[in-house]
Amino acid sequence: MTADISSVLPHFRFVLFKKHYDKYLHLSQKYEEARSIAYYLEEKYHEVKTERDDLIKQRDQLSKRLESSESLFREKEDEVFLQFERVVYLEEQCDKLKAEKERYLEQKVLIEKERDDALRILQEQAKESEYNRRKLERARQEVVHHMTKIKNEKDYLEKEVSTYLISSYYFGALPVN
Repeated sequence: MTADISSVLPHFRFVLFKKHYDKYLHLSQKYEEARSIAYYLEEKYHEVKTERDDLIKQRDQLSKRLESSESLFREKEDEVFLQFERVVYLEEQCDKLKAEKERYLEQKVLIEKERDDALRILQEQAKESEYNRRKLERARQEVVHHMTKIKNEKDYLEKEVSTYLISSYYFGALPVN
């Protein structure tokens, strides 16, 4: 039995070695696979980390751009609001100016009417003045005519009186002083 055990033992050792060796080879393959997967995963980790860092940078840049855009938007919004207020103010001023223009047009029409009335009255007065002037001119001419007649009569009478006085003086009818 001893011989059997000693002959079985190397065989058993070989089988045991073979079994452990197969396990070892199998584990070694698994280890290599795991190691290759670990390297692959480590490379992927570095790629993903780099990509994540790039994405974080992009997010930060986008965040800054968003803040800048929001700030610009607020500025533009304020500018639009100011422009809107200006438009409202200008529309109010335009409405006021339109109302004022209407008032001026009404006043212009009224003034033109008054002017036309005044012109009509002045034309009537001018006609009346011209009539009065002609009437006065006729009266003046009559006065001049009468004055001329009166002067002629006066001259005639003065001649007559002076002739009478001279003839009376010469003929002694008048006393001499």
